[in-house]
Amino acid sequence: MKLAFPEISGKNRFHLQKVRVDALLGNLPPHLVRKNKVPLKFHRFLLREDVWGLVDQQNSRLVGKCSPPRFFLLDSYSELTDQKFLVKNSSSFFFANYSDVSPEALMSGQVKSVGLLNLDDLAPHFENLIATICNQWGPIPIILMAYPPDLETRELFLTRSAAIEEVFDWLSSRYLNVSVVRPPSIEIRPDLTEAAENRVFPYHYSGAVKEQLAKNLREICRVKET
Repeated sequence: MKLAFPEISGKNRFHLQKVRVDALLGNLPPHLVRKNKVPLKFHRFLLREDVWGLVDQQNSRLVGKCSPPRFFLLDSYSELTDQKFLVKNSSSFFFANYSDVSPEALMSGQVKSVGLLNLDDLAPHFENLIATICNQWGPIPIILMAYPPDLETRELFLTRSAAIEEVFDWLSSRYLNVSVVRPPSIEIRPDLTEAAENRVFPYHYSGAVKEQLAKNLREICRVKET
C-alpha cells in the first residue's frame, strides 16, 4: 500500500492487517460496532509485542479523514492464514496466526482456536461486504489481491490459496467495481534483506516483487478513475 500510494499518509489510511472478511463489517459504517472489543489484558496470550499491535488494531473503526474512502484494497492474507480465537470467560475474540498465540494459553484452555475461515463461506461474506460498501459510498473501486503462493509448500495453504483466487476471479466478473491485482510477471523470490529466521515465511517477498505488485495496483486504480 505504501509503495503504491506514498502520497496517502497514515492518518488518511485505514489499515487492518488481521481482520477477516467475516468480521470486517463491524469496523465499517453503518455498523461501526466492533462487538466484543479485544481488551488490553489479552496481550499476555500473544508471543510477540508487535502481534499485539495487530490484534489491538482490530478494534479500529473507519471514521474521520478516511471516510468517504477513495477505494478499498482487500488482500487475502487474513482469510488465508488467520484463525479466530475465543477467550475463556469472555465474549471477546481476535484473529491471529496459530503460531502467534502462546502454547501455554492454548494448552490451559484460556484461549481456544475455532479455526480458519470456512472456504464455503468466503464468497457470501465478500458479497455481503461489497453490498455494504456500495450501499454506503456507491460503486467505489474495490480491489482484491491474492498473495502469490509460489513460495508456499504446505498443502493446506496451497489449497486455500487456489480457492481464494477462484472466488476473487468470480467476484471481479460479477461486479463492475471489483478488480483483482494479478501476481507479478517476474519470478517470486523471498526477501533476503530480512533476518535469516524470517526468510522461511512464504509471504515475505523481495523488493522487486513488492514493487511489481504496487505497480499493478496503481494501474488498476488509474483505470478505475478514468
